[in-house]
Amino acid sequence: MPALSGSFFHGSSRACCLPSVVLMTNAAVTMSSPSTRLAEPLSRRHIPALDGLRGVAILLVLGFHFAAAFPLVPESFAERLVDGLLQSGWCGVDLFFVLSGFLITGILYDTKSTSRYFRNYYARRVLRIFPLYYALLIACFVVIPRLSLLSTADCSRISADQPWYWLFCSNLKIAMDGSPSFGFVSGLAALTWSLAIEEQFYLMWPLLVFACRRTTLLRICAVMVVGALALRVGLILADVPRASIYVLTPCRFDGLALGAAISLVLRGQIDPERIRSIARKVLVVSGVALGGIFTWYGSLHAGLAITQSLGLTLLAFLFGALLTLAVLSSPENRIVRIANMRGLRIFGKYSYAIYLLHQLVFAGIERAIPPSDLSRWLGSGLPAYFGCLIVVSALSLLAAMASWYLFERHFLRLKRFFEYSPKSPPVGGQRQPGHAPRRRSRLLQAAPKGR
Repeated sequence: MPALSGSFFHGSSRACCLPSVVLMTNAAVTMSSPSTRLAEPLSRRHIPALDGLRGVAILLVLGFHFAAAFPLVPESFAERLVDGLLQSGWCGVDLFFVLSGFLITGILYDTKSTSRYFRNYYARRVLRIFPLYYALLIACFVVIPRLSLLSTADCSRISADQPWYWLFCSNLKIAMDGSPSFGFVSGLAALTWSLAIEEQFYLMWPLLVFACRRTTLLRICAVMVVGALALRVGLILADVPRASIYVLTPCRFDGLALGAAISLVLRGQIDPERIRSIARKVLVVSGVALGGIFTWYGSLHAGLAITQSLGLTLLAFLFGALLTLAVLSSPENRIVRIANMRGLRIFGKYSYAIYLLHQLVFAGIERAIPPSDLSRWLGSGLPAYFGCLIVVSALSLLAAMASWYLFERHFLRLKRFFEYSPKSPPVGGQRQPGHAPRRRSRLLQAAPKGR
């Protein structure tokens, strides 16, 4: 899941959803008058609200993993509601998928006519993803076993399983086993499966973007969304383990493909108000449907058949609608104002490192604080529980910032050797006098460009 930016060139019931796929494709292919292109190419815009959406995604994931590591024992209605919301935080990964499909497809489509298209894309992807990912693997597979923290059986299992992780195939290993199992470092499987899905998807997606026209790509995206839903339903009916369905790459195509479709739609002749109207309707319908599932079951538990079938597609449309409104709406729009909150944007900027490192922070807290003290503190009510969640989130952010300043940015500087060469300059050519860019806070300006 979870290495991109709000700027493309600075990257670092079934009846509800399926017609929406067709509606979105038709809106792009046969857009009626009046239609227009966005005044400024998306590839030249930094969209701060996308950093905020990424911040929402990583906070959802943090809440979900915190509830798994430090379970809340709900007694009151408020505690049951909070527990249900935290248990539904896994859907942050699906927001990452939609954002990733949107941003990466934008990069690929805008640079497909330039020289060294494949070299530049894959080199920049490697520089953003590989250094911290493989540093984490070294810590888990080399350093931790040598600290005598694991049993002989755990060490043997780690040695047997680790090739899947080095090759970005951890999701396939989980699918084969039917569940993630890894002893002391089981949290690694909870982190790397989504990255594996993205890397597998982006091995083939650049080829399709390079070879196909925009309208063809939109139809491919529609087929992928419908196909992912149909595949999950078929596997559920075949009684395939739910963990396997959850992590198989083709089963998660809908989020990535829908994000890609939105990116492609916005690069054609569009009527922005019509697109916003469609997005608002999709947001309401998918939100009401997901709210009904949450109310009926008490949470959007990832193992429920309804969640793994229709629920994942509804989430993709919900997040796709939020993304569309964040891109096309004015700064006064409520969604944009929330997404532009500085705290969310900071978490979004460092989301990749937070995603990879927060489980180590959780493990450190568990080892540093006696379990009896921790249970007594967490059991003292919701304020204390939220206090602990805020503390571990802040520690995860600090760890991610340290990773950026001490490690990641040295690799990202090498991106200057793989710069994209846009086919056309920004609208208006060089920047006009008197139109200097608004200064961003130093913390946001120096940050990496998200996950």
